[in-house]
Amino acid sequence: MKRPPQPRKVVDLSASIHQQLNLYGLAATAAGVSTLALAQPAQAKIVYTPANTPIPCVSKVNLDLNHDGNPDFVFFNQSGGVYHQCWLDVLPTTQGNQILGTENFAAALKAGARIGASSRFSASHDLMAAVTAYTQNAGQWVNVNKRYLGLEFKIHGKTHFGWARLNVAENGVKIIGKLTGYAYETVPNKSIVAGKTDGSPGRIKCAGQITSASQSAQLKSLGQLAQGATGTTSGRVNRP
Repeated sequence: MKRPPQPRKVVDLSASIHQQLNLYGLAATAAGVSTLALAQPAQAKIVYTPANTPIPCVSKVNLDLNHDGNPDFVFFNQSGGVYHQCWLDVLPTTQGNQILGTENFAAALKAGARIGASSRFSASHDLMAAVTAYTQNAGQWVNVNKRYLGLEFKIHGKTHFGWARLNVAENGVKIIGKLTGYAYETVPNKSIVAGKTDGSPGRIKCAGQITSASQSAQLKSLGQLAQGATGTTSGRVNRP
């Protein structure tokens, strides 16, 4: 004949053990949140596209910064006139797109220049470089290498900033250009640095993430207390 099951003995834990168990829960929660935070890398914010596209005299080259199939700007390298003039222009193709520069001259920026809301943009066509047989050269882009064109354009109605890197050379009375790369910032209204090709990887910060040496030490101490709590509990609670 089987004996009926005996009721389990209820053991009252001391206040100190309750405190240690609470600390154990706090330590586990903090560790879990910290691990979650470290496991969420921030995505790159700059989209960079290398290029090797010539812009010879008498040609047109479209620039689609975000690869949506619609050109955002267009380069015109033209020739003609009584003075045998050749000139390189850049024009926005969509309303709201603009080019960094002054008085209809596109600025030839150096690497490291910041392009953003405080920059001076123009919505009209901007001259990059011009040469003729009888007059002086014009524009900031005559005979330059690795200079940057500052750009402002729209994605779904929101403002984004970008750059295009070009080499431009004078060849007699002709202008020869080459597009060597371009990039844009995916975060609306955020400035971009000319020549920067990545988004400075970082970490997404969550509430409770361990951010300092003192906080890390606190977590270690809590873990030690948790170990003491579990050891004490296992030694004091006995099953029949």
